[in-house]
Amino acid sequence: MNTNLSIKQLDDLINQNDSLLIAIGSEIYQTNKQVDFENNFSDFIKEFNFIDFKQASVYPFLDISNYWAFFSRYIKLNYFDKKLDKTFIDLKNYLENKNYFIITTNSDNSLEQAGFDLDKIFYLDAKYNLLECSNKCTDQLYTNDLAILNMANNQNNLKVSLDLIPRCSKCNSFLKVHQRYWCRTFIQDDQFISSENKYQNFINQNKDKKMLFWEIGVNFNNQLTVKQPFWKMVSQFSNATYLAMNQKVYRIPLEIRSKSITYTNDLHLAIKNLLEVKKWYL
Repeated sequence: MNTNLSIKQLDDLINQNDSLLIAIGSEIYQTNKQVDFENNFSDFIKEFNFIDFKQASVYPFLDISNYWAFFSRYIKLNYFDKKLDKTFIDLKNYLENKNYFIITTNSDNSLEQAGFDLDKIFYLDAKYNLLECSNKCTDQLYTNDLAILNMANNQNNLKVSLDLIPRCSKCNSFLKVHQRYWCRTFIQDDQFISSENKYQNFINQNKDKKMLFWEIGVNFNNQLTVKQPFWKMVSQFSNATYLAMNQKVYRIPLEIRSKSITYTNDLHLAIKNLLEVKKWYL
């Protein structure tokens, strides 16, 4: 297993492959999410003893007005008001004219803001602005950006007024954020299924070619959705290579270590420098 190649070696490795299957995780962001959480949710932290975004995002709020006071503010911060990280633009420009497909566990719109082709993206855990029926009466997903922003901007004492909360058009139940919980059914609408099919088609079309399974900022929380499927395919496909460009080295199965490269240096600088190398050799 190789570790921390030079930028030129990384670029050579990437260009030696006919296709790139890229997984993007939360470690790609340069902002300090804990600082954002503490600065924007001090009232919720005090009331509910929240530790971080992850804990708060799966908290079983008993009152729907508390639920939407938190999530409307959360979505506004992490989706509508989120500033585009230049790393996404650098990555998009680096990948231009390459055969790639992206899967991501992130739920914001950074990839869209950077100009990536949506037909080449599969959101594994849905998106922050998608809503579902709290009664799960339908597989239909909703968008209501105006309602979310209205709730974020009009709340008192950790609550929003019930008449601001959007409802399901089928059964009139309150809507909730479309999220993946391991303890409950994850709704898959037509768009999700279409994206998943494109992901599988990309794999089937390229599995006999030289294929790079490239993680960018993927941590061990994504073991089931990203790492294990990647490891399995790298093991099965004779021409596959695994590149883990993450903040730390996570355990890699013994059977694929000879086909694996880990990179733990600054990944934002690495992507920026990969783009510079590409420009240099054009």
